[in-house]
Amino acid sequence: MAEGKSPRIGAVAACSLLSASLACTSPPQPPPEPGCVPRFTAGNIVEDDLIVLFREGVTEDQAAKVLSGLHLARPFDWFPRIHVANIKLEHGHIGVLSDVATKLCGNSKEVWKVEPDYKVASISSLDDKCLPAASQDWPLTKIDVARAWSGNWNHSKGDPRVRVGVMDGRVGPLDALGQNLAGGYKYSSGPDLPDWHATSIAAVIGARWDTQSCSNAGLNAEVSIASLRVVGEDVGVMISALADHSHADEYRIDVMSVSLGLTGASSSQVEGLREAIQDAGQAGVLVVAAAGDTNVDVDSAGHQIYPCSLATRVSNLICVAGSDPQDELSSCSSYGATTVGLAAPGESIWAPYASDGDSDLCSWFKGSSMAVPYVAGVAALIRAKCPNASVDNIKQRLLCGDSMSSLSRYVVDGMRLNAFKALSAACSCVSPCECATQSSVETEARDAAFRSLTPR
Repeated sequence: MAEGKSPRIGAVAACSLLSASLACTSPPQPPPEPGCVPRFTAGNIVEDDLIVLFREGVTEDQAAKVLSGLHLARPFDWFPRIHVANIKLEHGHIGVLSDVATKLCGNSKEVWKVEPDYKVASISSLDDKCLPAASQDWPLTKIDVARAWSGNWNHSKGDPRVRVGVMDGRVGPLDALGQNLAGGYKYSSGPDLPDWHATSIAAVIGARWDTQSCSNAGLNAEVSIASLRVVGEDVGVMISALADHSHADEYRIDVMSVSLGLTGASSSQVEGLREAIQDAGQAGVLVVAAAGDTNVDVDSAGHQIYPCSLATRVSNLICVAGSDPQDELSSCSSYGATTVGLAAPGESIWAPYASDGDSDLCSWFKGSSMAVPYVAGVAALIRAKCPNASVDNIKQRLLCGDSMSSLSRYVVDGMRLNAFKALSAACSCVSPCECATQSSVETEARDAAFRSLTPR
């Protein structure tokens, strides 16, 4: 995948005041309806973005007319099913947002309300307080990767035709990634610097084993990883990235790894994100999202985190919590016995995160962010084995894990990822959990299988 700027989908041209044309002015408007103008406070909002909710029946052309008197930095994004426009102003700050919202709300026949746009933030941290696990390779041993590889040897290396999108910051170059890092697209407006968070996630998905890297972290020796840079931007950018990489063959994604979280989202933002993920599912994209790292129950009111909290409403989305070497919930991971589909290793994760030019640099990580790439990586292996499998079939396979009583209060059925079970069912099986070979192998046997595996 070639490096490039993000394509924009569903945008329309808006009139600019730069022309100073009378045609771009609006007649005096009545005062806005109560509740239409929000209260803007500095913090986790994008200070040059607004979400404009139009009334039922308003068309894109009518919305363009309402927005025509604004200085827009780019054409607005229009979401027709929910009658919402995401606009980016040429110059914005808290005062400007309030003034623009007041002006828009004067169009009370078309505009219902205006909302701030919230930033998308990474989830996870360097695990500088954790003691090293018994083995740097404990996550691969725990999820039975060695047997998954050896039992599916023709497909165990993965397939470069399988594309995994890392929606995060910029994935930096690593010796361990090599050609598995296949470029990407820049959606963020900030400096385009390598991001340790995104890089370590990509390494778990696709660090090769034929290198002298500081870690044998990768699940796929062959895969195409696309870096989709959205961190620090608005929900509209995240929605655009999902739409862009669901349909066009040139940059279509099979699995989307989303170690990001949005809290305090408005109803329109949630619906826009739900619509984008659902559309991606219809195009064959599985989305794997993090449960968050605030150690709260995301099933409870006020603690929802998106996109994770949409998992019960969108069939192609899996929300993942982090677990530790003892199959307990990771010390910081959020959870939800209804929303969170399964747990995967998310504590004491040893992975490369940068290169000094001569060699890769490794560190310990923790968080549900690190659990996501284990699930996304196994999903890529399933796609490599079964290229015609439906998204639902891949999701079912991922949920055929090990049911752990220690996790029963935190994720659906106490399920923890098991790569061997996910891959053992034949591609023709329509009920993979029933077909999967049941595993009763103890940890020692898994360790032995892992040690006997030759570098790929």
